[in-house]
Amino acid sequence: MQLPSAKEGYARWVPDIHVDNGYCERPVFCDLARFLAFEHANLCRATDDEKRQCLPADLPEIMTVDAWHQRFYYHYNDGLRDVVMGDAPSTYETFPLLAEVLATRDPSRFCPALPPNNHWSNWPEAGEL
Repeated sequence: MQLPSAKEGYARWVPDIHVDNGYCERPVFCDLARFLAFEHANLCRATDDEKRQCLPADLPEIMTVDAWHQRFYYHYNDGLRDVVMGDAPSTYETFPLLAEVLATRDPSRFCPALPPNNHWSNWPEAGEL
């Protein structure tokens, strides 16, 4: 696939693109990944056959969710203690709604009231670890 030769070519999907410190204005890796995920979404997603490699053949697909409400949550153990920051996924509607859909096998139960915010532009530091 052809990639834009200058940062302006990425602006449609990555308006706040960062460039490397080299001699040309190539995007940093996380911005390249963002561009590819939007411009060539069909190439970045698993095919049905690829998804089925990890799932039992008789497990039906219930639904696909591309947009949801996400809150910051971070939990890790530094060897001395558990560190928890943010809102646990169980404390807001997205994940309990998904659990209800799975328990009932009824995708119509996924009726979120909170607006989707999982688009990368809402999480500008994601991918920069």
